[in-house]
Amino acid sequence: MLFLLVTFITLYQTAAATESDELLNRSRRFDFSNIEPEDAVNTGCPSGQILHRSTDSCIVCNPGTYANDDVCTPCPLGTYQDASESSECVLCPEGLSTLQIGARNEGECVGTCQLPEEVHSGTFWVDGQEMEPGSSVPLGSTVELICDGAHVVGDADSLSMECDGTTVLRNECYQTLIEPDTSELVFVGEEVQFTCRVKTTHDIYSFQVWSQDYPNSIVRPVSEKTFEGGFAEQTFSYRASEIGSIGAVHCRAEIEMGETAVVSREKIIGIVGMGVTGTEEAFARQPLKITAWVTDNNRLDTDFSWLKDGEDVLAISDHVEDGRLWSEVIFDSAVIEDTGSYTVTITVRMWEMELSRTLNFDAFVKGFSVEPEAANGENPYYYIEGEPLEEIQLSCVYHGLEDDQQLKWWADPVTMDVFHDDWQTVEEVDDHMTRSTIVFGSWPEIPGDHLACGVLEDGAWVDESHEGITIRKLDYAIEMGSDVEGRPNEEVQLTCTASAPESLEHPPTVTWFRDNAHSDDHLEDGPYFITNSVREEAEVISTLTIMDFSSNDVGQYSCLAQYVEPTYIEVYGKSFISVTEAAGGCDASTHEVENGKIKLGFEQDGMMIYEVECDSGYWLSEESSPYLYCNTEEELVVPNCERVTIDMQLVAYDDYNHIIRVSYDSPSWNGAGLLCDDGWDNREAEMLCRQNGFKFGRALSLTSESAEFVLTELNCPCSETDQTDFCSARRYEDHDGSSCDIDEVAGLHCYNETADVRSVLLKSSVSKKKNTMLFKVQVFKFGDAISMHGIDRSSFTVNIHSSEQKMRKFKVKTKGDSVLVELVTKKKQNILHPDGDCVTFTLRLPFSEITHDIVHCFE
Repeated sequence: MLFLLVTFITLYQTAAATESDELLNRSRRFDFSNIEPEDAVNTGCPSGQILHRSTDSCIVCNPGTYANDDVCTPCPLGTYQDASESSECVLCPEGLSTLQIGARNEGECVGTCQLPEEVHSGTFWVDGQEMEPGSSVPLGSTVELICDGAHVVGDADSLSMECDGTTVLRNECYQTLIEPDTSELVFVGEEVQFTCRVKTTHDIYSFQVWSQDYPNSIVRPVSEKTFEGGFAEQTFSYRASEIGSIGAVHCRAEIEMGETAVVSREKIIGIVGMGVTGTEEAFARQPLKITAWVTDNNRLDTDFSWLKDGEDVLAISDHVEDGRLWSEVIFDSAVIEDTGSYTVTITVRMWEMELSRTLNFDAFVKGFSVEPEAANGENPYYYIEGEPLEEIQLSCVYHGLEDDQQLKWWADPVTMDVFHDDWQTVEEVDDHMTRSTIVFGSWPEIPGDHLACGVLEDGAWVDESHEGITIRKLDYAIEMGSDVEGRPNEEVQLTCTASAPESLEHPPTVTWFRDNAHSDDHLEDGPYFITNSVREEAEVISTLTIMDFSSNDVGQYSCLAQYVEPTYIEVYGKSFISVTEAAGGCDASTHEVENGKIKLGFEQDGMMIYEVECDSGYWLSEESSPYLYCNTEEELVVPNCERVTIDMQLVAYDDYNHIIRVSYDSPSWNGAGLLCDDGWDNREAEMLCRQNGFKFGRALSLTSESAEFVLTELNCPCSETDQTDFCSARRYEDHDGSSCDIDEVAGLHCYNETADVRSVLLKSSVSKKKNTMLFKVQVFKFGDAISMHGIDRSSFTVNIHSSEQKMRKFKVKTKGDSVLVELVTKKKQNILHPDGDCVTFTLRLPFSEITHDIVHCFE
């Protein structure tokens, strides 16, 4: 409830104040001299009263108001009423006015100021409230003129004035511009242009530009001054030379408007200086410093970013000294790789302004890029007395050798006057690199053990601040023991000795090799080899023990000694230890069996035994075993593979097929009989058929009345001539498979055409009047019967050999993979067996152009 009451009072006071202000403004322009009481509306009430319509009674108007029609209206500004029941208000004395409407006595009439009727580019404010132009304000009030946008009054964007009754209140804001109007950062020596422009409704009689805080700056006009009435404009430039200054450029005009009015605008400018300096050329191992700087005025935020040949470089230090901020890249001991193009990007910021510039600096480091070194990169360089040398190369490379300078070698570390011009070659590596190389084929005779190179100019050494290369001889050696002979299954020992001129803290490591000491495969301890090294003062004696010697261990053995003092170095034995097998030894593993080969080996009772397999066409003799070995008397036991010949004959089985009868013969074995069909296949069958004049053959399993098997697992090697001379087989009584039955006799079918026609006479009869025959026909392709579909009477041509007979009946019937043919002939009277009692049937197959003749005779 309290909140609603406060809100209502606030709204009421606001409405009353608004109505009061409106009445005050209207009263300032209202003339009451013509208002008469009789002009009031007749409401039936006495003068100075109004009608209360809800009660229909008259109400008296209080002091400070007057009866206006049917409303008690407050007295306007400039009037008052000290009595009640009045129909008009009393005007204040001349020159006075009231501060608010509803004044109740003359004492409320006070002095006022009149605001100008119009204002240019601004607004009037009195006691925090905006006032309309032409309004009256009480004496003693403060009137503030606030300018719009880029307009100013004097040096500011607002003006405060006192209402004292005598001061003329100003009503104009003036436009003063500097373009561009933003603050700027510029480099020392750069010229910047700006335009100063003033606009006003009054005449301008003075117009100037000057700089502040720039003792060494130059400000000058670069265009003609435009100066007419209330408009002035001119373009200027400045060039600042004082590094690090911060100041302002001012644009100022004086305006005539009853009194002098001054308007101005300023532009803030920061002057930045920066640079880079350093050592352009330095010698290696000497300091190299590159420095970038920027002027410092305590207002700049500065960043330095360094690059060398496009790669980041870390600045060593950033510090302020002598009014400058410094950033440095420092190399305490420069190297050749420090040569290059350095760039630094300096970025400065002040307020919202930013300025950036990239500076370049080229640095060059002279000196030895590669110190004198051996071709293998070692320094010092050690060599072994007496070791053969192919070629020695020592090199040094200098960066920045000048035209009048020479790269020379010397051998005397004191006088440096023993030159070796006959050894060295000078080679240009690139634009700045010079290489000098010493090449010789044996160790040189030089004073001391030091070689070096330096830069010589006019007979004097220019740069000798490097180390040379030290060449030292090491009297290390390795001596191989005597050659040895080994006996099978016995131990064999080999020795070598590695020596040094004095006892070493760390003795050499000795490694054994076989056949090639420079290979990566050394002999390691294990079941076959054992190594052992013993140190005796300055020598190391190494022993290699070959366990269970065999002919496989025959060869050449050598040692390698690896020293680590004073540097890592390897010494190879200059000779080999030859290991041979003692005469009379037995080694079955290397024996070649005549007409046979080793199939596998196994160990039994400490002895290696090898199983032998005879070549095709050879059998083990009857008294021989299949094993190759050395017996207890160290005698070699060798299996005997003897030549065996196998003969195969074709024996007719029926009209088309054959069984195979085989015989074999060797110095130990012979026999004849049947061949079991185990391992029997078409390859061997076709070889036998071709040997017997046929083109093709097919393996069969046939039945025999007896099982007289003598061979099985027949295997004939392939050959272009289809010879069966070297066929091999197993004796049937020696095979370890299942036995063959009487229906497992190896047989074959031989034929000449891929289409093989077979005919079997099923029935034949002869009588006085006619002859009759019935036979079956089948066709085989590659040994398999095929369908006879498509074969009919038209497929046959019948030729009866005898002229005494004529064909009476001829029938053909197809049934699966066979054809039944029936022929009946009619004979002449009383002829029982005419001449030529046979018939030829010519068959043409539908899938072949070849014809097949079938001949059958009457029986």
